[in-house]
Amino acid sequence: MKIRNLAIGSLLVFGLSACSAALVPSSSNPKIKLRQADELLYQSNRPGPAERLITEAYEIYQQRGDEEGMGDAYQLYGFFFLSQAVINSSAVYTRAGFADGSSYENRFHSSAAYFERAAALFLKSGKFDSATSAQFNGARSHAWAGERDKACSAFDRSLESYRKNIAANPGVKVSLPAGYSNYEVLVRDEKTRVGCA
Repeated sequence: MKIRNLAIGSLLVFGLSACSAALVPSSSNPKIKLRQADELLYQSNRPGPAERLITEAYEIYQQRGDEEGMGDAYQLYGFFFLSQAVINSSAVYTRAGFADGSSYENRFHSSAAYFERAAALFLKSGKFDSATSAQFNGARSHAWAGERDKACSAFDRSLESYRKNIAANPGVKVSLPAGYSNYEVLVRDEKTRVGCA
């Protein structure tokens, strides 16, 4: 009996380890899927199941015609390519690539592309705050990919979206990195760092 229980226990452990999303509660709610993906990336160091959840959330949003939700999924996918979890799994992604067909070597290009897709959808739905964030992070991804001109243009677009957000929402509080109290100064400093004219 002990041997049988040990064998069943071993099969259970193997089954759980074989499933990349083991111990992640299943949900059909795309917001929950994105929240779980974020937790898997930044708290559990599990990029494989995070990527799957982002893709599933995007597909649900796409079926519903929810462009803002699709933008959220694209934006998290942009962050996915930059995450420490992906860097920690570089050997796996260098060998196998990502679910969207992109390569580890081109992950900054992929990140920038997803941020751009997210920004376009956010702008379409009037989410200027989210567009600002997507454009800013897309600019940084372009810079890391060595695409200075694209980075500079994306920083400028983020500033335009920021101004539209302020105009549409007077008095809104903007979350900025430590040491900054003004978004325009942050963008100016980033453009200087990248070498924008």
